[in-house]
Amino acid sequence: MSALIRLFADICLFRRGPQHLPESRFLLGLTLATYGATSWILLGLETDWRIAALQVMVATTLLLGFVGATLASAAKSHRLTQTVTALVGSDTLFTVLAIACFLATAAAPAARSAAISLLTIWDILVIAHILRHALSQTYAVGLGLAVLYFIAVQNLLLLFLSTG
Repeated sequence: MSALIRLFADICLFRRGPQHLPESRFLLGLTLATYGATSWILLGLETDWRIAALQVMVATTLLLGFVGATLASAAKSHRLTQTVTALVGSDTLFTVLAIACFLATAAAPAARSAAISLLTIWDILVIAHILRHALSQTYAVGLGLAVLYFIAVQNLLLLFLSTG
């Protein structure tokens, strides 16, 4: 298990890409479950647990749809398992760091906001890194897609929550 965590850490440090992960549906399921659980915990620290669960389900569905459509449009659908595994595995690490920041800065909202902002920027850069490898494109293409994905998810979650 520690080798797997190191592999996801290496992805977050831009040393490895999704192609370094095994193509395993079991690993995909494990990382999706871990991603869902950690995301639910983080979101539940700020909102009702039921709303947090809905947010996780919507965000996961959007991730799968975005990655599936992006890879399909580039004729790279065969990379879906590794790409999604890399994305949710790396995001799980960021979520664990965000939970730690949230708890460590409970008395300092400005510090919490700064820490979460830095983690978010780093996460977007890692998403770009993963997408560029998955699509065999430049980092600029990956970054454009990562920013587009981030903005779309934030807006769709706001829309979903405002109508729910």
